[in-house]
Amino acid sequence: MKNCGFEMFYPMLKKVWRAALSEFLAMALLIFVSSAGAITCLQAGFTSSTSAIAIVQFICLSFFILAAAPASGGHLNPAISLATMLTGFSSPVRSFLYIIAQTGGAAVGSLALKVVVAEEVAEMYS
Repeated sequence: MKNCGFEMFYPMLKKVWRAALSEFLAMALLIFVSSAGAITCLQAGFTSSTSAIAIVQFICLSFFILAAAPASGGHLNPAISLATMLTGFSSPVRSFLYIIAQTGGAAVGSLALKVVVAEEVAEMYS
């Protein structure tokens, strides 16, 4: 007689939670690193700081999408997670977990940046 209990779904659940954790960590690091890079470009006084910030954002986003892609698909954006759910590429449960993880990761990343950046600098660029 086959076992139709929780054990049958355990490998799939483990994979979904691992993917959600990957989205959380990637989003937290993306927000922290890209925002810190933008502040650094502004503090350095580049003549074309807008272009420098755009390049930093491009490199950070590309790197973190590539880093998270094997584990979770590299969504890193609740709008992308919602779009993949609506088009049938991911389940509603997976998309919901991704959206929660991405939102939480963004909050943790920005709070970590607030802890690290001096208060005067934060007030200047907030």
